[in-house]
Amino acid sequence: MSRTGILLVAVGAFTLGAVGTSALPQEVPDAVTAAPNLYAVAYENDAVRILRVEYAPADRSSMHHHPASCSIIINTQSWESMDPDGDLMPAFADAGMFACEDGYSHSMENMGEDPAGLFIIEFKGAEKLP
Repeated sequence: MSRTGILLVAVGAFTLGAVGTSALPQEVPDAVTAAPNLYAVAYENDAVRILRVEYAPADRSSMHHHPASCSIIINTQSWESMDPDGDLMPAFADAGMFACEDGYSHSMENMGEDPAGLFIIEFKGAEKLP
């Protein structure tokens, strides 16, 4: 299977833990505002914002919102995500995996023993994927 084929298969098996979106985006801060120690803007223009995300072991973010986005996993990692209703969802991802999702709100905690890194490409003003 080609590298592209492997990544396409991974999309169906991986999410960043968007288990619910009951809170409206305007009620929840964006990731950089909520957790500037974990989320940094790597690039931004009128259409997209690319975030560099780094969670040390046991790091936890407060509740935050992502518009429609695609994520690229840098290293193998595990975390627990909580939606605005308090529902928890464990998640795991291998290095190189990616996923695209509609907008969602959540908090996250790195449950692994190693740092967790990823890039998130956010589509400005879009709650639904194009």
